Amino acid sequence: MGIELNEINWKGLAIAEIKKDSLRTNWKPLWGTQKIYPDNYNGLTIKIKDENLNNCISFLLRMYDEGLAFKYEIETEGIPSLTLKKECTEFNIPDNSQSWVLAHPWGKKYKKEAHVSQIKNASLPLLSKSGKGRYIFITEAGLYNYGSLHLSANKNGSLSADIVGDVDLKPKFYTPWRVIMAADSPVYFVEHSYIIQNLNPLSKIKNTSWIKPGISTWDWRARGAIENGFEYKLNTESMMRFIDKTSELGLPYFMIDAGWYGAEHDKSSDPLTTISNIDLPMIMQRAKEKNVGIWLYVNRVAFEQYDIDTLLSQYKEWGIFGIKLGFLREQNQRGVELLQRVLEKCAAYEIMFDCHESVIPSGIERTWPHFLTREYNHSLMDGSYIASPVDHTITPFLNNVAGPIDVTPGFFDIDK
Repeated sequence: MGIELNEINWKGLAIAEIKKDSLRTNWKPLWGTQKIYPDNYNGLTIKIKDENLNNCISFLLRMYDEGLAFKYEIETEGIPSLTLKKECTEFNIPDNSQSWVLAHPWGKKYKKEAHVSQIKNASLPLLSKSGKGRYIFITEAGLYNYGSLHLSANKNGSLSADIVGDVDLKPKFYTPWRVIMAADSPVYFVEHSYIIQNLNPLSKIKNTSWIKPGISTWDWRARGAIENGFEYKLNTESMMRFIDKTSELGLPYFMIDAGWYGAEHDKSSDPLTTISNIDLPMIMQRAKEKNVGIWLYVNRVAFEQYDIDTLLSQYKEWGIFGIKLGFLREQNQRGVELLQRVLEKCAAYEIMFDCHESVIPSGIERTWPHFLTREYNHSLMDGSYIASPVDHTITPFLNNVAGPIDVTPGFFDIDK
């Protein structure tokens, strides 16, 4: 365990303070897998100072009924900013263990039953089964202002932390929590995944009446499909049909995907307007008549090119219920902070939130319950790659333990 910083050479370290704390409570989520989540732990904080007494590193540990969590706190004096050199966290797992890891960012592509020595730059979570049939689960919680934690095998046979990208830090900062659970069955991790939310602050949204999870229809994979002679396209008539079908099904939401304001990756596309084939006022009127809430897909480029307040205030004026941030992709501090900025602004405008190719779920939906889900996995819309029994039996015990994710079914009729 430990943290190395470019601006500090730790020396003459000594324990300055040891504090214990505990919590015995429960809390009620706005939505989730249980009506009530228990939140019980015994905590230990070990504060260590270097010889000049100005720089401190603290190890914060919590033992929950469900597992162990720890993180680091750094406090410095006279240093205006810090940069991360290395996080020294290591996990010791027998090499003959069978591990399931995410071998691609954004929760895509599994490496199945891998030995520790085969694990390289793996995204979390990690699920591992020992030779004795015991399971462990490793992930992170409370990911803010830091890069995502990846794991790679090192020469001594353990798994070492590899923080994605450069990390700039304030003179006082916390890392995300590192979480370890152990059990005789991976079912335990599914049933007790709320430990990840427990490691996040309480909700910062006082009025939550506008946050209403529900199933959404979606036009992305229907474009080009032909039904009774009608071809679905990115146009107003197709959107109206989707709204009508959504209403007939008794579902609350319909999402219009990429292209409604132009080429999504083109910096010149204006997310405050629509293409000529899309009459948004007409679409919004039909949605209102049919009691269907509209979500809009908005590429990250739009949030980088335009003022976020300007965008969200316009979407609120249009009557949009939620947005899906597209192609976040970056697992580094920059991506994490962009996600956080948009998420906080969406809360201010009472707009629900989803994310495409997101950073790892880390329980922040406890703090921001309008963050309903994210694509942190391959989806059924990716066709034959994911539409297999093997993948569907891994996902619930790996990606999905970290938090709510989109599986986004796309095909019901193979001919179309």
